[in-house]
Formats: sequence, C-alpha cells, structure tokens
Amino acid sequence: LIILGIFYNIIKKKPNQNMLIILFLILGIFLYIANDNSILKTQVNKRVECTGIVEEVLKKDENQEKYVIKVDELDKTKIKREKIILNIIGNKDLEIGDRISFNGELKIPMINTNPKLFNYRLNLITEKIFTIITIKEHSIISIDKSHQNLKYRIKNRFISSVENLFNIYLNEKNSSLIKSIILGKSIYLDEQDISLYRDMGLAHILAVSGLHIGVLSGFFIFIFSRIGIKRIKNVIFTLIILWVYGYLIGFPTSILRSNIMFSLLFYSQIIHEPYDSINTLSFAMFILLIINPYYLFNIGFQLSFAASFAIITFTPRIEDLGVQIGLFPIQSYYFNKISLLGVLANIAIVPILAISLVLGFLMIFFNFTFAYVNNFIGPILNFIISIQFKILY
Repeated sequence: LIILGIFYNIIKKKPNQNMLIILFLILGIFLYIANDNSILKTQVNKRVECTGIVEEVLKKDENQEKYVIKVDELDKTKIKREKIILNIIGNKDLEIGDRISFNGELKIPMINTNPKLFNYRLNLITEKIFTIITIKEHSIISIDKSHQNLKYRIKNRFISSVENLFNIYLNEKNSSLIKSIILGKSIYLDEQDISLYRDMGLAHILAVSGLHIGVLSGFFIFIFSRIGIKRIKNVIFTLIILWVYGYLIGFPTSILRSNIMFSLLFYSQIIHEPYDSINTLSFAMFILLIINPYYLFNIGFQLSFAASFAIITFTPRIEDLGVQIGLFPIQSYYFNKISLLGVLANIAIVPILAISLVLGFLMIFFNFTFAYVNNFIGPILNFIISIQFKILY
C-alpha cells in the first residue's frame, strides 16, 4: 500500500517524504524479524549434538581454542545454517573448512553486567551469532578434515601462505602486526599490543579499511596499465581482486563499505559521471544494513563509517585531524577514554604503517610470482615496522 501511495504521489506530483519514512520503517521491522529467526536459541540450556563447518578461527592457545562454527545439523536433523561460538578446553588445532560433531549445552552469551562496558552478547548478535557452547575435548564426536570445499581450501591456502611468508622474513612481533593488519584479525597480537593501539587511538589501523583497498586498487591498476590492459578491463580485473580479497579475509564491515564505495567510484569514472562521496557512503550503509540490520551496533561498522564521514567532511580543511574528529565520540563511548597523544600518534604512525602495508602486499604478490624479490623487501619491511614500535613504546 505504501508503494502504491508513492506512485500515486509521483503521478499527482506530491511530496513523498512521509511515505518514504514509513516505507523504511516497515523495511527495518521486516529485516529485524527476518534476522532474529534463530533455531539454536530455542534450545538454550539443553544438551544437544551439533554438526557443522569451522567458519573462522578466533583463538588458539595451548589450553583453549575458540571457533565460529556454521551448524547445519542439530541432534542429527538438518537445520538452516546458523553460526555459533565453540569454545574448546584443550587443543584440537582445527582449520577453516573442517567438519566437526560435538555434544554440549547451549548458552546465551553474557551481557555487560556493568553499564558502559563491553556488551559481548550484542557484539556477537551483530555477526548473527545468538548462542555459544563450551566443551572439553572428550565431548567431540568426530572431526572430518578430508572433505573440505574448494572455497575453504582456497581460504586456508591464502591464510597459511601469508602467515608463513611473514614468519620467514620478519621477527615474531613484526610478523604478528603485519598479519593482523593484512588479514584483519587481532588474534595474532597479544593483549598488551592491542591495548596499546587502543589507548593511543590507533585501533582503526588494525581493521582492514579503505587504506588497504586504496593500496591494492592503486597497485593493480598501475600493473595492469603497464602490461597494456585497457581501462575498462583494468577496472574489472581490479574490482574482482578487491572482492576476492574481501572474501578471503571474511568480509569485515569495513571491507564491504570500502569495496562498495570503490566499485561505484570506478563505475563513475568509466561512465564519466560525477562521484558524490557522501551519497556513496550513505548507499554503502544502506546496503550493509539490508544485509544485516544488526551491523548498526557493530563497533567496526560504526568506526568505519564515522572515520569515512570525517575524512570526507573535514580532510580538505584539517587533513591530519579529520579521522580523529570522527573517531573521538565512538572511542570515548566504548573505551571511556580519549588519547590526546592519539593525534600525534596518527600523524607519526599512519604513514609508516601505510608504507608497511604497501610492502606487505608487494611481498604477497611476489611470493606467488618472483619469490626471490622478497629477500630484499623483507628486511626493509622488518626495519620499518620496528621503527613504528620504537615510536609507540
């Protein structure tokens, strides 16, 4: 009825603002209901048998491991695939794509019992994870590593190649940092380093962002143009690489935002139409919230869009402070602190890590082409990252 009302107003040349507001409200309600349909949540506090695929490795210690499992069988009955957090007390060394069956008691994640502190339950809900389960090794029924899908094999090979590459050429601390930045996973860093970057207002550096996509797109457009590939094919090949890279690291919200915006930027250049940054940013937000309305409460989502909005709005006037202005409200709300040194730290550290990122991607490229070149790039990257740590400490 609302859509018919909109068409009626168009024909009668009447304004549609109120109709559109109601339409978006209804769409939001519909999307919320559609995304709140959890089968596992109905089995909370019951002991169940789950079978599923390891979707993501979150933590690997000597005595405890944490994984995201995409469950497709509950008590040997097929269900709609749903993600769950699996904590294993012990060491099973699972990989992405392994199929695992286990028994355990489903639980609802803890909320923040103290106001203004981290809400673990809400954070998991933004990833469409409604339940967790903690088990010991003896509760695992079976692990099947022999039937990994092609997509999981590709992911594992890429992640393993990146890990081995930087472990060979960099010292342990520097390797952990560049792996965290390129793969977008903080599991490689210890808590001390994570707290340091957070306290210095540099947490956004650890998230895969527009900087990564800008470096990648610029590099491949340059390479393709030098080997004679025409503009349209050049853009298409570059966009394919950007989206494949996003897939390989699990499509964090910052990557989805960046890829959507860069795709529209390149498209506008091909059709020779003006590019409007604010409208494109709003469009990217709209698409992401259609995909998952819970993203609205995701810290990474909020940081990514706030930083992008600040860059677009403030950078032409105050180039070095634009990002900080956008991040200040979110950092103060979630972390209860604002680092005055963060402005200086960003001015000093961001350019160094941008160079490190370029060299890191170059090493990955040469690792699959001319591996011997990394004998020269590796020591340079190791030296540059070491300088960054000396500045921070």
